[in-house]
Amino acid sequence: MRFNLIDIECEIVSESVKAVQIWDGTSYDNDGGFATRKTVWLPRSQIEIIEDGRTATVTMPEWLATEKGLI
Repeated sequence: MRFNLIDIECEIVSESVKAVQIWDGTSYDNDGGFATRKTVWLPRSQIEIIEDGRTATVTMPEWLATEKGLI
């Protein structure tokens, strides 16, 4: 099966052996009136990461980006 791949420009927030937490630059307002960064965890088995200093480009199947709310 072939998937459409997309690239997301992001910042790596945290990493584990099996997953990577990213921030794509979006935030939301919480009840206290403060903006909170929206981050998501992505399985390493489904992504490819190209890091460039503080930012990164993560390539993933379109279905995963949709499921995680990145597109």
